[in-house]
Amino acid sequence: MEDSRTTPTTSKCDSRLSRLKDWLNEKNLALPYAHVVLGSGLALPLQDLEMKDWSFEGEISFSELPGMTSSTAPGHKGTYRFYKKGTRVVSFQVGRLHGFEGNKASDVVKPVLTLADLGVEKFIITNAAGSLQTHMKAGSVMLINDHVNFTGLNPLTGPNDESLGPRFPDMSQIYSPRINKILEKHLNKHNVETHFGIYIGVNGPSFETPAEINLFSNWGMGSVGMSTVFEAIALKHRSKEIGGLSFLANMGAGLGEKAGDTLTGEEVLEAGRQTAPSILKAIFESLETL
Repeated sequence: MEDSRTTPTTSKCDSRLSRLKDWLNEKNLALPYAHVVLGSGLALPLQDLEMKDWSFEGEISFSELPGMTSSTAPGHKGTYRFYKKGTRVVSFQVGRLHGFEGNKASDVVKPVLTLADLGVEKFIITNAAGSLQTHMKAGSVMLINDHVNFTGLNPLTGPNDESLGPRFPDMSQIYSPRINKILEKHLNKHNVETHFGIYIGVNGPSFETPAEINLFSNWGMGSVGMSTVFEAIALKHRSKEIGGLSFLANMGAGLGEKAGDTLTGEEVLEAGRQTAPSILKAIFESLETL
């Protein structure tokens, strides 16, 4: 007898992988060797970026893949874009799904797991975040060397497939020092101020209160945002190598010279547009040496 709890989900996953495989074959593209998730402010500028020796090969939206929903968050188009240099292919995720959109944690990670389950081994996860430390100014980048999942949720909740990963996966080193050092080298080359620190993931969609920012800062956290932790946990479960990057789009509420200013989503997107080209160039150059 079929298990009705798992069969529909498995069927949709298989169909999603088959659809993306077919699309890559139609475009005569190899499986990407690396996948990059672009967060708020970094996603949309990719479409206007011209990178020497890299050719844009095509785009497919989340909604074209069975069992995957479109993104509704501002600045998150919800597509995969594929680039090629020589014979090597990389994929960029233009936007992501979030828990605050009403998605379950297990649904939020479908875009990255689709690539992981096709066989992609290396990932770079980016986000736009608020700085929690006064020495890390808005407009700089924090490479993520660890995270705190403060959402109270986990994408691995439910039955575990031992063929994909263990029931209780080790999380002692989620983010790859190797990938992060490569990113640091190329960010510095493009004069992007770069730090290292701990990212704390929250549910949102409201921005944090000054009291919450003060608490997170005193805990030693470096940046705060509404994404990344689910994707990183799910990919680590699959034993993938992950680099992490927070674009510090603003100072957390109550910090900095504009401590009393009102923070908006539009401000975050605008900050990204100004710095995104340098960060994206650094990411492309980093991909060449992964």
